[in-house]
Amino acid sequence: MLVNRHDVICKQGFLQKHSKKNKWKRFFFVLNGTEQHLLYYDNDNLKRTKPKGLIDLQYCQLYQMHESFFDKPNCLQLVTRGLSSVESNYLCADTAEEAQHWSHMIKPLCYQAIPHSPVPSRVKELRSLHVNILDAKRIPGKLAPQSYCVISLNDVKVCRTRPQHSPDPVWEEEFYLDEVPAEITTFSVTVFSRGKRAKDTAIGHVTVKLRSLRPSEQVEDWYLLSTQGTGAPSKGDVGSVRIRTYFQNDVVMPLEEYNGLQELLVQDGLETVFALAEVCKHQHESNTLAGALLNIFRSTGKEALLMTTLNAYQIAQEG
Repeated sequence: MLVNRHDVICKQGFLQKHSKKNKWKRFFFVLNGTEQHLLYYDNDNLKRTKPKGLIDLQYCQLYQMHESFFDKPNCLQLVTRGLSSVESNYLCADTAEEAQHWSHMIKPLCYQAIPHSPVPSRVKELRSLHVNILDAKRIPGKLAPQSYCVISLNDVKVCRTRPQHSPDPVWEEEFYLDEVPAEITTFSVTVFSRGKRAKDTAIGHVTVKLRSLRPSEQVEDWYLLSTQGTGAPSKGDVGSVRIRTYFQNDVVMPLEEYNGLQELLVQDGLETVFALAEVCKHQHESNTLAGALLNIFRSTGKEALLMTTLNAYQIAQEG
């Protein structure tokens, strides 16, 4: 069983696990908080069943998994780094709530590879990345009759576009990546050739340093694809890809620091809310503001007032 009676079991339940044969199989998982192990079994009869496998969380990092990667929602990714390789365990929950709860329980037990940060310990740093893969030009048609893009954080794959016809594929697909870990310094876009019978092959890639992006400012640019390190058969020009990015790097103070602001926001008339709405007119800013305001008003039991007032404000603006 590999679980002692004195071990702290943080969570247990069924999840699907992705195999190297590109198939999903359902297992019963047990999260052992004492040993920092995630064990999985064929069924939930633990007294009569030996584990099929064990994931040692002390050497893992938890990454988000966009539903586009497997065309499947509610997925998690546990990444183990070796000396020269990266191994991923892909898990999938039945619901978004279950996936979020598993992530919440697993994350504190994982290896925390967080670099030194100038941000004080009582302050939380929140980073999010919005990537819009727009289109590409001059993708070699013979090498890639159909092509798609894979987005990676550092070297961990997290999402992908749908295949489109080369040489000038148009994707126009958006990906919102919340809670980007502090150790992430780059994101990369790799263009793959969609093989009908053979294995999909990398054509070229571009790597963007997050520090080169201006926080809270949308950036759109063409990037020349490089074949270095991809094993691509072509060493010449393999085209370029157009990417629009929006990177946020926010610092969140302790909750008590916001008490005065909360009182100001929920005052009758919501004048402060309207003032913020006038400032945050960009789509990304307005979406972030709406989510933050909803959480604040929900905590005070006044979310109905917020929704009613904002709806009336929007109607007035459109009129």
